[in-house]
Amino acid sequence: MRIRFLSLAIAPSTICAYSSFTSAPTFLDSSLLCARTLFQPLYCGRSNRDGLTTNLQLEEEHCLTAPIVRAPSNTTWEVRPSIGKGLGVFATALIKTGTRIMVEEPLFSINPPEFVPGKGYEIQAMIDDVDVAVAGLTAEQRSDFHSCHEYRLPSEQESDEHRNMFIFRSNAYTLTDGTVAMFPQIAKINHSCRPNAANVWSEASGLRIIWAARDIQPGEEVTVTYAPLLKSHAGRQSRLSQYGFQCTCAACVDHERTDSERVKMGKYLSELEDRLTRNTSEFANKKLLPKALALVEMLELEHMMDYLPNAYHVAAEISLRLKDSLAASKWSTKALTLHGYADERSHAVLQERLFLDRISP
Repeated sequence: MRIRFLSLAIAPSTICAYSSFTSAPTFLDSSLLCARTLFQPLYCGRSNRDGLTTNLQLEEEHCLTAPIVRAPSNTTWEVRPSIGKGLGVFATALIKTGTRIMVEEPLFSINPPEFVPGKGYEIQAMIDDVDVAVAGLTAEQRSDFHSCHEYRLPSEQESDEHRNMFIFRSNAYTLTDGTVAMFPQIAKINHSCRPNAANVWSEASGLRIIWAARDIQPGEEVTVTYAPLLKSHAGRQSRLSQYGFQCTCAACVDHERTDSERVKMGKYLSELEDRLTRNTSEFANKKLLPKALALVEMLELEHMMDYLPNAYHVAAEISLRLKDSLAASKWSTKALTLHGYADERSHAVLQERLFLDRISP
């Protein structure tokens, strides 16, 4: 069996299409891999447990009798069944904004095969690598890996031949060095288009970090995003359909009200990113600043911490170009604070500190 155009993480704009694992090569659509531009956040996602497929229904029946997996005693979360989503991560105590919820190193990673122009990476070549990596794990690690969700197409329901690959494709992240890695603990976190946690890969520390985007109440489910959020409801659902589910979060239920602002934020961010890669006149900067401030305000209202550090930096850069050092310092400091919530040693923190040094007299 084969899968054509497999997504392991998120970046700007292509929708995956799948087929079964038979004779033709399998491909990973590289446009869906994590991408970073000068002012673009690194945000990633995987499959959800929120579909209506047969294997998911069976999984949820199992989850109803599955024991609660409690985190180490020094954490404030546990893994337990989530209605309509299989397993999920829930707060067991108040988690304050900026708190690191999970910090996880890769269980294993593999190098993707050669890129095929116009299609992506040949996935057939990854199957053996994934099987070898899983075979090399300890019994406990293999148990952690096999506890993760596996999304299957209807044509794949009866096959166990490539179970490791099913799990890997449903949960793995593409990292900034191009490798594809598995994080079984973080894989238990479900999706929301209005997430309450940010999801960051720190290349400097070699860790994936989940931190609270707002206060999370005891008993509340921890969520991250699997899709770009600054798109319309239809655009987000199209991106999420490759994972076999439709999101029913509050933002999706209320999409007739929220769509216009989501689309506006996306347009503002795209325009500002593009303009700030070039020299801009004082006149242009004066026109760009209100858009940057409006973007910041809208993102703050939605607690979109996957985007806010970049929006703060955009506002800082425009302010500096307008020779307003005080405002530039304010916005850059805000960006630094958010980056620091994830990892004080990250490249993002270093870059923001260098920017602040440019401002300082």
